[in-house]
Amino acid sequence: MSISPAKLAAGLVAAATIAVCAVCAGLAGSVIAHAQSSALYTDAQAQKGVDAYENNCAMCHGANMEGASGVTLLGPTFTSHYETIGDLMQFIVQNMPKNDPGTLSHDDYVDILAFILLKNGWPSGNQTLTFGGANSSRVPLTQASPSEPPPSQAPPTQAQQDPSQSN
Repeated sequence: MSISPAKLAAGLVAAATIAVCAVCAGLAGSVIAHAQSSALYTDAQAQKGVDAYENNCAMCHGANMEGASGVTLLGPTFTSHYETIGDLMQFIVQNMPKNDPGTLSHDDYVDILAFILLKNGWPSGNQTLTFGGANSSRVPLTQASPSEPPPSQAPPTQAQQDPSQSN
């Protein structure tokens, strides 16, 4: 019994199509799992973090985390100093605010961390980040990429590109 070349080709195409679909489905599942695993805090926590940041951090780190008398809290220059989310959280709790370290409420520290993660491109999710969970997190801090560049790395404005256009 022999199989015609046309039937053989059709069978190979069908097998290849099934294999490609299986690989794509696996990659899609991996991307979804990655997004879910990197969603460590809620929108509400990050929103509360805005006020806590403004009241306790902005005077040193700048209104937009760009750095002032303190370092920038944006981008790889900042995140490269800490291996994990837990390392960052422990540093914040033990050293901030600079004039009175360790004095904020657990909720304030978590909310500030959520706001910092948001500003560095980490997605929010449905899971509330706890103080204990933040302190013990082994999630690599370099896992997410910022959704937009920090102000120091932003593309130049029109006025910066052509100074003759400015007042």
